[in-house]
Amino acid sequence: MGTDPNDHNTDMVDSLGAAASATASGIVELATNAEARAGTDTARAVTPANAANMFAGQKFITAAGRSGAGAITLTGAVVGDKVIGVAGLSAAALGDASASFEATITVVNQVQQSAAGNLSANNYMFVLRAVA
Repeated sequence: MGTDPNDHNTDMVDSLGAAASATASGIVELATNAEARAGTDTARAVTPANAANMFAGQKFITAAGRSGAGAITLTGAVVGDKVIGVAGLSAAALGDASASFEATITVVNQVQQSAAGNLSANNYMFVLRAVA
């Protein structure tokens, strides 16, 4: 801290010199777009521009399941798109359902259901990361 009790600028600079945390004010480092997309860094801050970049190229498409393994129409899916998440939207299928579907789109406008069970009564939200 500064030695002059009336020098509030020095006090402010001294108190902001430390790194910020979840419980303390301080200086933060801004994340790059790559760091924001990785989603693993807990020390850097994400800006609105980073957030927009994180969602750029992502597709959110809903579809019903089917009875047994096979193709489900997923209009907008392109071969090579990565299935980064599947969420069950129906009461009987709430939560992560990624294990029931392929991880990479192999047929345009379709996703392959790998689960052999009857999922036809369930609706799902597919989150795809578009191919570059």
